[in-house]
Amino acid sequence: MTGSVFTGGCYRDKADQLYPNNGGTSATCDTSNITYSGTVKAIIDQHCAIAGCHDGSNASTYDMSDYSGLYYYCVATNQLLGSIRHENGYVAMPQGAPQLDDCTINKITSWVNNGALNN
Repeated sequence: MTGSVFTGGCYRDKADQLYPNNGGTSATCDTSNITYSGTVKAIIDQHCAIAGCHDGSNASTYDMSDYSGLYYYCVATNQLLGSIRHENGYVAMPQGAPQLDDCTINKITSWVNNGALNN
């Protein structure tokens, strides 16, 4: 005797519940009180001001190891946001690494848009 068993079902999920951080975005990304000392410096130190890159050891790159160097790069040359956003006409940064996640970019953007203060 042979028999077949057919099973079927319907399974529905909401993608935003299964993958709450899909695409690097997060509903918990707080950009309301971004400061240089409390937020931005740590991001720059981790992703930019590293040995051989923007730490001051390479004369052919911007030194972003302190506020004055980062401020020059952000404001005087207007390069930072275009580079981290990977916009056309800018060198994509961090070089040789994946693009920063959306929340990190939004935090830096907030800081720049609020005057890039040394706070």
